[in-house]
Amino acid sequence: MVKVNLEKCKAVGLLVKSLKSPMQKNVLIEKNETSLLKLLCVMSICHNINHDKHLRAWDTFISSSPEKFNAEYLADLSAEEYESWFEGLDEKRTDGEVRSAFIRDLSSMLLSKYSGSVVELLDSCEGKIGGEAGLLMRLDLFKAYAEDPLKKKSAAFISELVGKGLAEFSDMENIPPTVDYHVTRMFIRLGVIDVEEYMDKINSGVEFTLEEDTAVRLNVAEAAKEMAKYSEHNIGDQSFLFWQIARNCCRKDKTWCKQCVKENCTFVKQTPNDCLKRCLFTNVCDNKENALSITEPKIKTTYY
Repeated sequence: MVKVNLEKCKAVGLLVKSLKSPMQKNVLIEKNETSLLKLLCVMSICHNINHDKHLRAWDTFISSSPEKFNAEYLADLSAEEYESWFEGLDEKRTDGEVRSAFIRDLSSMLLSKYSGSVVELLDSCEGKIGGEAGLLMRLDLFKAYAEDPLKKKSAAFISELVGKGLAEFSDMENIPPTVDYHVTRMFIRLGVIDVEEYMDKINSGVEFTLEEDTAVRLNVAEAAKEMAKYSEHNIGDQSFLFWQIARNCCRKDKTWCKQCVKENCTFVKQTPNDCLKRCLFTNVCDNKENALSITEPKIKTTYY
């Protein structure tokens, strides 16, 4: 059975309390259909791809063909056209068949239920994340968002909306923790979740079932909620901080437990925090000496 280590959650949460909130609510992007539709589409298919290259591919398409960037056109987006956006970007994980199918479904449902308008979708929520009329339930209309029981893509979309000043919600406590493979890997290494029964599978690279992977991620989510009691950040802010630390300081192939000499660190670029020259969690980590021997569960999924 996977278990949450409550004492370790407290120790990690208190360290996160020292960080500044990453949500730059005063930095506004123009709220229009283009910005909102782009965000809804990009976050719906943000699994297993270089996010920066993914954004550049969408930006190139939008700037070169602004008349095509609408739900009507995207409802017929082909895999071949989607793949063509990545020419020259050296990104091999485009997965055009799956991603274009998600975009076609999203666009078709947006046309059917909200006249093709993301503004209308957001207005229908009346500033709520949770509840029957809230954004979480409405995002379940789209296959790309509905498939994950932990709602990682939905949480990431909502966090981006708030962080970019595109929407405000009165119940931010209802945003789910964002649980992706970076955060899962870091939580296992830190010892905030005990996955002893699965360590042989993790160490040998044996693929997890979706049920096993979900069991691990559910405990990651519970641990994140426990940490928020001590970090005094809302779940959305805290999730973004964890994601940045995990993908910069606690990577699959490299860790910066004792001394950081990393260039192009997105933690300092995308949050208002300085580099500590080492991982924030070094002193409470259970596996800093053998971190590279521990990775996230191996799983094939379009969830996250």
